[in-house]
Amino acid sequence: MKNHDGQLPRDATSLQSLPGIGRYTAGAICSIAFNLPEPILDGNIIRVLTRLFAIEGNPKSAETERRLWTLAEQFVTTTTEHGALNQALMELGATMCRPRNPLCSECPLKRSCTALRLGEPETYPCGRKRPKMLKQQWRVLVIKDNGDFLIRQRPRGELNAGLWEFPTLESDNAHAPANWATVLAGSPVKRPHQISTLSHSITRYRIRIGVWQTGLRGPRPSGHWMDQTALDQIPLAGAHRKILRTIQAAE
Repeated sequence: MKNHDGQLPRDATSLQSLPGIGRYTAGAICSIAFNLPEPILDGNIIRVLTRLFAIEGNPKSAETERRLWTLAEQFVTTTTEHGALNQALMELGATMCRPRNPLCSECPLKRSCTALRLGEPETYPCGRKRPKMLKQQWRVLVIKDNGDFLIRQRPRGELNAGLWEFPTLESDNAHAPANWATVLAGSPVKRPHQISTLSHSITRYRIRIGVWQTGLRGPRPSGHWMDQTALDQIPLAGAHRKILRTIQAAE
């Protein structure tokens, strides 16, 4: 609203200036929504390209990643249907060029696939190693006052930076006590009570979320307060969007 006159930018550079939008998301928006020649690179397209050209480097290395982005850009600029091309590559990777047991005999690119010609398509992408899954325990405190909820914005440099959330305690210890004082900053509230438990996954985190609710005992503290209508209009973190839906369903 402040920097773009209430309009979603239509170029990748401006889109990436918005919280939560990186190069992949900007490319997807530009190509699919606006049919602009912007590349995208997700796991499916990485798999297609590394097999098609038998690229041996680890896709997460800077050099290999640059090469893959260059190839993706070359592909998307060979047609006037940029969004359709990007979606086709994603769909090809999801349905045929699968991580295991790829359907090479049915693939429309089989005559051009170097990995298939070498007889070892499943060895690509190289250097694939599943990251260790990290378990986390979140305790989310929903503070409601006259229909408004207290929320905060995720700081820069953290997971979900720039997105909004209910006050949250994060720990890798499920048995750690809930020290609400660290998120309440001295605000006078009623005794919190647990209302639900949710599971959520993001990148390599597997998160167990305990949702607690409370109300105020005194004056409303400073901070960002929004009603449910306003919350529907802002970029809430995915887990907290789930929590909001749970609250809405219970009312």
